[in-house]
Amino acid sequence: MAVLARAEGTPPEYAALVAARLTAWSDLTPKRTWRGLEFRVNGRRIVRMSKGRTAELRLTAPVIDRWESVLTECEQVSTGERDGWITVRIANRTDAELFLALVSVALKATLKSPAAASRGSKWRAVRRMRRTPRPPRP
Repeated sequence: MAVLARAEGTPPEYAALVAARLTAWSDLTPKRTWRGLEFRVNGRRIVRMSKGRTAELRLTAPVIDRWESVLTECEQVSTGERDGWITVRIANRTDAELFLALVSVALKATLKSPAAASRGSKWRAVRRMRRTPRPPRP
């Protein structure tokens, strides 16, 4: 996809793979913006993809709070710019599959309870408190 073009030597194929798969989902409506590509459900933006290896996802505060320990341990996931959002680094096929699974969860949460997407999350504070250097992987 042209909107997800190569940025500073970053291979775009995984982000493009995610975008192509999401475009085929019937509940999501893709929309091109000046920042990149976004996907909406019932008019509400839940995915933002721009150039590079990261994508943002409105996972909703209740889901973030419920999955707090899992999200904190996941190196690919960090807090988003806004409450209820996360940022996922998509550097390989496994990251792409993780992101697609999280989009599925976000889609279900948004369709089930649209009002929950606007409630605040406590994960930001917890994430900052737990941030400690990780030991190197063997």
